[in-house]
Amino acid sequence: MDLLGLSLRWPLVGAPMGAGPSTPALAAAVSGAGGLGFLAGAYLSAEALAHEISETRRLGASSFGVNL
Repeated sequence: MDLLGLSLRWPLVGAPMGAGPSTPALAAAVSGAGGLGFLAGAYLSAEALAHEISETRRLGASSFGVNL
């Protein structure tokens, strides 16, 4: 499935849940399974969000979103 230029296997989104539940590991797992993982960034500082994004990429997610 090509959604907005993203090659997704499944039309699933891992919802960005602020204040804890959304982690780089969860976003990477959803993306790795063929959906679109999301990070929640509204409650994070710029430095913390940059770290979460780097960690998500390190875990192998090539496509994921960030909710602000």
